[in-house]
Amino acid sequence: MCESFTKRAIRMEDLFLIKSLNYEKLKGDKKGLSFLRVNDKYIFNFMFKNI
Repeated sequence: MCESFTKRAIRMEDLFLIKSLNYEKLKGDKKGLSFLRVNDKYIFNFMFKNI
């Protein structure tokens, strides 16, 4: 579900709709990246690009 939902997301705010995705923006040397914490073991890193 996480992968299909992120593929359909048009705006970053679309990811806020499902709280269980644990969406966060990264800071510091990884500024500009975002991640979804799937569970304690897996984290999905990505970057939004305007097309």
